Amino acid sequence: MSRTKNTVAIPGVKNRNAMIDFIRHLLAVPLQMLVFAARILPIHRLPLLKAIWDLTADPQWGARLIKETAFVKSLADARRLTDRLLSQKNDGRLYLAIGQLELDPGGDPVAAYNWIHRARQTDCTNQEWLLYLELILSRHLPQCDPGDIADRILARNDLPMHYTATALSIKAQLAISNNDFDRADRILDRMLEVQDDANVHFLKWVCAQARNDEQKAEYHRRRFAKQTSADQYFLTLAHGWLRLHNEPNARECLSFAQQKGVTREQIEKFDAQLVKLLD
Repeated sequence: MSRTKNTVAIPGVKNRNAMIDFIRHLLAVPLQMLVFAARILPIHRLPLLKAIWDLTADPQWGARLIKETAFVKSLADARRLTDRLLSQKNDGRLYLAIGQLELDPGGDPVAAYNWIHRARQTDCTNQEWLLYLELILSRHLPQCDPGDIADRILARNDLPMHYTATALSIKAQLAISNNDFDRADRILDRMLEVQDDANVHFLKWVCAQARNDEQKAEYHRRRFAKQTSADQYFLTLAHGWLRLHNEPNARECLSFAQQKGVTREQIEKFDAQLVKLLD
């Protein structure tokens, strides 16, 4: 005769756990205020962030702890810390933090992608937060399809605004690459309705130049220049002219960028094709 083992829910346990969690978060509030105060006061943030994590195990604060550890100590220390935090809470926001550090300042897109791969293998919670990192990595790694990732971001309505803005920018750039300037313009106009952004004005300038619409191109060039530092302005304009297959203008802008202090290494990091114009 087989015996079935029944699981009996203990009344009040769930509510009690929720109350304990609430109290722990409440206790962390003064520490969180000190973290913000550390921007203007000589307060060490690292022990505060560690204490907040110990109290709350909140992945958003865990991500800050990972980044602060890399800044104060080293990227290797941040990796070891990430492993410890993930053993407590396997959350996508922790993978995102260390993945971003692997890319910058680490400069290793493969290492950054390995954290995404690990997150998926372990079926972590909040994997959607990794879409932004994956989108950025699409500039470096062929296995990351920028159009597909952008579509996945735009299909959601629960991600930060800068995820959506970056995804729309990628879609506009893909349209420009395919010479579909009408579609690119529609996407960029949608972005300008939400926020006046320098990068959007730059892409609008590219579209206008491609159509030989000098009046519109000049308008967006001026808007872009107003919101951008001189060195970044000339460097980005050189990139734009190169996309428009106008090497003489690209070289001229590149020369101005170098006069403003832009180094060869910075040019290569910004656009590997641009640096070839220097040779």
